[in-house]
Amino acid sequence: PHIHVWSISFDPQDPATFYMGLAPGALFRTTDSGQTWEDLKAPVEPRCVVGSTHITQILFDPRDNDIIWAAVEASGIMRSEDGGDTWIHLPPPGPTPQAQDIHGMVVLPDGKLLASTPSGVWTSHDQGQSYALHELPIDWPEEPAATAVGVKTYCRGMAQKKDDPNTVLVCTGDYVPGKTGGIQISTDAGLTWTPTNMDVEPNSTVYCISTHKSNPDRMVAASNY
Repeated sequence: PHIHVWSISFDPQDPATFYMGLAPGALFRTTDSGQTWEDLKAPVEPRCVVGSTHITQILFDPRDNDIIWAAVEASGIMRSEDGGDTWIHLPPPGPTPQAQDIHGMVVLPDGKLLASTPSGVWTSHDQGQSYALHELPIDWPEEPAATAVGVKTYCRGMAQKKDDPNTVLVCTGDYVPGKTGGIQISTDAGLTWTPTNMDVEPNSTVYCISTHKSNPDRMVAASNY
């Protein structure tokens, strides 16, 4: 059974249509504001190296509303080019389990894809066929449990500023659930990253972030506790 809802995304052109990502991994769609749901039969296994797969994010491509991306915890990235009717499972960003553990994504106006993982942020310029890794600077001592499994900068959710989509934010931390965390910002489409200033130090990894549509300078982020 699908027991957890992990992500929801509304069609930017039709608010009655939205998509739901579940755990174990599955994608559902409604076209009548949630009255009925269709299983989209996405090609994702229910189990992975960390247990159950999770659809951590569903993302509409800003260049084409029929292109939808789906991030899968410990199982890579899927893409649909027909509004979710069919899906393909893309090549993993890298060879390790950490590289396939996708926590967040953004698509930039030029089509570049950024994906956050436990090992940093991966960048693809060819629609998810190949990637390069950007390891982010960290502000805290390495966590032994993280380094033991090859995790350097544990990254979670991602967001873009509504008035400047090349300004990207990514949530980070020392591990899961983590003892501390932060948010890093890139103002050059993911080429360089800088830790942001936070009034209060998080007491875990920062897991998710959202930006405000009508007030682009307002953002909300959440830690585990």
